Amino acid sequence: MGADNPGPLTEQFRPRRWTKLLTIFFFGPLGLAGLVGAATIVAGILLLPDVPLPLALPLAGLGLVLAGVGAWLVFRSWMWLGHWVEIREEGIARHWSGRTEVRPWNEIAEVRAWMVEIKGREMPHLTVRFQDGSKWEFDDEYLGYDRLAKLIHSRGRP
Repeated sequence: MGADNPGPLTEQFRPRRWTKLLTIFFFGPLGLAGLVGAATIVAGILLLPDVPLPLALPLAGLGLVLAGVGAWLVFRSWMWLGHWVEIREEGIARHWSGRTEVRPWNEIAEVRAWMVEIKGREMPHLTVRFQDGSKWEFDDEYLGYDRLAKLIHSRGRP
């Protein structure tokens, strides 16, 4: 088993793309509007003679907060689009942010399935703890989550 290829591929799982694309579509313009608004207010403060600072500064701050939140959500969603998990014969591989992390099955110390209720809906989660103390989390954001959980529990055996 190579460091980047733990045996033949059994199955690959990707997150639901449409939710991340919707986040980018909605929060990208919000972040841009916040940045433009903050820049306009700061330019007005610097260039115009009688801008009321007690009103302008909080509005500029609000614009910067909107810009920051929008940028953060778009960045995280964009990074998530390039994420996937591979179940392989000899281990599990996670691809995230241009990096690949590969863990052999024998490094898994514990696999725990649990449920969380969000807005009245039960959402399944899976926590994989490795012997070095690190952990990976999976939820139903992945297409085929039930199959992914089953393959992790069985250590890649279908």
